[in-house]
Amino acid sequence: MNKFNLIVAEGHWNNYSNQTVKSLFDLLSDLLKSNAHSYKYVQFADPAGFDSCMRQIKDADSHKYLYIGSHGDIDGIYGSHAASKLSFTSIKNRVKSVHGLYLGTCEFGHPYTLRKFVDETKLTWCAGYKKEIDWLDSSALDMAFWKIFQGYNTRPGAKSEIKLIEKTVSDLKSKYSSLILDLGFNIAIRRVDDDGDVVIETAF
Repeated sequence: MNKFNLIVAEGHWNNYSNQTVKSLFDLLSDLLKSNAHSYKYVQFADPAGFDSCMRQIKDADSHKYLYIGSHGDIDGIYGSHAASKLSFTSIKNRVKSVHGLYLGTCEFGHPYTLRKFVDETKLTWCAGYKKEIDWLDSSALDMAFWKIFQGYNTRPGAKSEIKLIEKTVSDLKSKYSSLILDLGFNIAIRRVDDDGDVVIETAF
């Protein structure tokens, strides 16, 4: 049985509630794989906690994709309101075995930052939001992305990373273009052109 190859790393959204994306990913995993545990879930509150979570990614075949859900701004990600910022460099240094990175945060997913992540790592793609986003609206798009992506990823047979993300982008454009525009969502993708040169382009 093919698994999701996904790790979900989530910060603490609110000290006074149990708000979490875990139930959404559990539901998606159950619907697509009849198993709510086809992915790895971890929580972090600060940069040290994030580092500890990422040390669990030892098998590249088991954890090829990383979703980070937390508060953020243009300069970084916050595991909790009182914690130190998780910077670009902190994240970059912990995604060495990852093929795809999804930033489920406000503002940190500016196209420049997404391209920089792909350029300075071995990522095939990096997705995120450049705007301050509503939690429910962005969660809906997050689930749409992962439903489409994992629908292709979990099919039997060999798969190209670039083909997986290109098929996902095509479906997103046809179904969710208005929501993508409203939320400032984008994906930076590493491609090889006809001359064999590496180019990094944004999808939207």
